[in-house]
Formats: sequence, C-alpha cells, structure tokens
Amino acid sequence: MPSGRRQSISNTRKTNLDQGFFLVFSSVICPVCHYQQQTPVGIASDHLVSGKSFPLVRCSHCGLIMTASLPRKEELGAYYKSNNYISHSDVHKGLMNRLYHAARRRMLKQKGCLVKRATPPHDGASPRLLDVGCGTGYFAHHMQQLGYQVSCVEQDAEARAFAKEKFALTPSEALLHTDWPDHSFEIVTLWHVLEHIVDLEDHMQRLSQLVTKGGTLLIAVPNPTSYDAQLLQSEWAAYDVPRHVWHFTPDSLITLAERYGFRLEKLRPMWLDVYYIALMTQQQRGRKGLNAWLRAVLIGFWGNVRTLMDARAASSLIYLFRRD
Repeated sequence: MPSGRRQSISNTRKTNLDQGFFLVFSSVICPVCHYQQQTPVGIASDHLVSGKSFPLVRCSHCGLIMTASLPRKEELGAYYKSNNYISHSDVHKGLMNRLYHAARRRMLKQKGCLVKRATPPHDGASPRLLDVGCGTGYFAHHMQQLGYQVSCVEQDAEARAFAKEKFALTPSEALLHTDWPDHSFEIVTLWHVLEHIVDLEDHMQRLSQLVTKGGTLLIAVPNPTSYDAQLLQSEWAAYDVPRHVWHFTPDSLITLAERYGFRLEKLRPMWLDVYYIALMTQQQRGRKGLNAWLRAVLIGFWGNVRTLMDARAASSLIYLFRRD
C-alpha cells in the first residue's frame, strides 16, 4: 500500500462505540508521527454517494484523526461521482450550489490578495504558482489574470476537461507523475485538497522539492478541533468520509509540514466555511427550510465569535508555511 496508508489486518480489536461495533486497526501507521496506536473518535457516514459508515480514529501521539476501513485507492474515485460534489462541477441549480458559487466568487478575491501578500521576492519575472487540486480551474485562472505563471494538477478527468475548455488550462493528472525540476515554484496552493490525498508522505516530499527556498506553501483544510466540529461531533459535514482521508488538527498539520522543511508563518480562519458546513450538517440530519437555516446561522455566528478569540476555533483554516 502507499506509504501514507500502510496497515495490517493481522492485529485488530473490536471497539464498542456510538451504538455499534467497528474494527480499529491498531497497526495503522500515522503519516505524521509514525505512531501505531489510535483511539476511537466516532462513526461518520457518507451522505453524498454510498450511505456507508466509516470509523474515525485519532492518533494517540500527534492527534491526527484518520478515516479507518477505507476503500481501496482505486475504488475511491467512485465516491466523487455525484453532481452534488460541487468542487468538481459547475452546476448552478439548487440553493446549495448557488451559495457555493457566490462564496467562491468572494473567496477568489480574498485568496488572490492573500497569495499576492504571501509571494516571496523573485527575480522580476512573473511569479510561478502551482495549484494542486485545481478542480474546475477558477482559482488558477484568477491567478493568471493577476499576472502569475500558473501550473495546476487535477485528478478528476471531467474537472480537467472543464478547466481546459473554459479557461484553456492544461492541468496535469497527478502530482507524483510530473517532471517539474526542483524549486520550480515560488508559491504552491492546496485549497481543501490535502485531506483527500492517500499517499500523503509521498506528496509532501514532492511539494518540499518543488517549492523554492523561502517560497510559500498555502494549505486550507477543515479543522476537527473547531467549535462546530466539537458541537456536531461525528455528524460534522466536513468529515466528508471517505473522500476526506485525514482530518488535520492544527498541531498535527504543523508537525507534518515541519518534517518536510516548512515552518508556519501565519494561520488564518476561513470565516464563511462554518455557515456552509453547518447548513450541510442540518440537511444531512433531515432538517429543511427555515429550521435548517436558523440552526446553521446560529452555529456559524457562535463559531465565528469563538474564532475571534482563538483562530483555532475556526471551522476551516488556511496555513501559510514558508520553505526553509
């Protein structure tokens, strides 16, 4: 199996949790700290495609939360095949899709400003940016318009085709199969991508090769230590199993990045994510209409109040790492 997900089924134990039983693989090797013991967190369900449930386990050493009992890597692609998987489609029908696209338009401007401030000094040529997991290409295109030389990677064939047709982008299919020289990019971005990558250690090694010395690595991921994650527990929509393989606590992601030569420079909340995730959670619970909206707005409001006091209470976080 890939280095980021090595496990043996020879050593298992049965754990009683949340009205059910599941197998916890005590020999899963944590990709952050290489510790082999986990504790159960809960059972999360796939509400998008399969309806199946997956156990969540926490590394007893670094705190990384992992989705256990994953499908085989070659089977994971089927769990993205839904018109409701918004980041791989350009569907605007339905309230959730319209909300997503409205938020994306606002976030494109904010991301662009953040990237410009985070771009290290360069030799006068247009700065080189790599967007890993570019989806349908909106962010990559936006950065081209801001004067960046943009390369991108996207695994999903339909999303790659859309990015090529709409924006004339030519995304590579897999980061590990690219032949870019070392130190090719002043800035690399992964917007809600790292949590999907099964071969985590191999990808982090490749990223450390591609970023220039003093360059920037921007990673946005959901935060399972957030106010709303603690409130909603295993029903928190941002667990999004099994598509989200890893659920990074701030400490575990910082530790992982440091292993590959990156140091944390800034930590920024994503203020809108809590509302979207809370609304998705209410809908997954079967709530509709005004009831779902009011509950989501209330959770989002209190989540952002907590975040004002402590950024690590945010539903999603942007990590700005600098390459040593």
